[in-house]
Amino acid sequence: MNLRLWLAGLILGLAGSPSAEGMITLSATRLVFDGALPEVVVQAWNQGAKPVLLQAWLSAVQDHDPPVPFALTPPLAHLQPNGRQALRLFYRGEGLPGQQESLFYLHVLAIPQATPGSNALQIAVRQRINVFYRPPGLVGDAADSPAALHWSRSADGQRLAVFNPGAYHVALIEVTLGGQPLGESALVAPGTGRELHIPAGVAPSASYIRFVALSDFGGQYPYTATLQTSPP
Repeated sequence: MNLRLWLAGLILGLAGSPSAEGMITLSATRLVFDGALPEVVVQAWNQGAKPVLLQAWLSAVQDHDPPVPFALTPPLAHLQPNGRQALRLFYRGEGLPGQQESLFYLHVLAIPQATPGSNALQIAVRQRINVFYRPPGLVGDAADSPAALHWSRSADGQRLAVFNPGAYHVALIEVTLGGQPLGESALVAPGTGRELHIPAGVAPSASYIRFVALSDFGGQYPYTATLQTSPP
């Protein structure tokens, strides 16, 4: 009797294991859905040597969030080696705030075709990327959001607080305080804040911050800031 073990691994964006790189590649590490347009499209490409069954779906960030107001097509597709499939995402037209971005997750699961009569391990690889729905007429510019972040230190001096006053998400992949890396990445949602742990080696008087933020297309851009005396 043949034994087939399906192991689902979580891969964030395009970063992952060699098995992920040898199967499905997505044309973007993040999607920005411009609400002025009817749809957004991401391409899935089978770079593996075997056919795969591709399953795609959208989910909310939290399990208790309202149902996702999007349609995704196709939810299932069969890709031959070197085959491509366009995944199209449509907004149903209601249910999301009009004053700020909303965040969702796009999941793509690639299940390789099993070889008849083989007991070889079959690995199903799941990728997840962020989808930002950007309503039409949103105030400001996403490119200006990283520079507008408000940085302060907690009262006990052990945490660095960052607040996002704008309408766009800001993804931070590197943050240093006083030249010391904090070792954490963070996605700061509109109108909310995050706290990053400050290592013991950072001087209490340190106030100079360097950080790297992601652009809409995944580009990495450096910024500098100084600590402010109190939260906004």
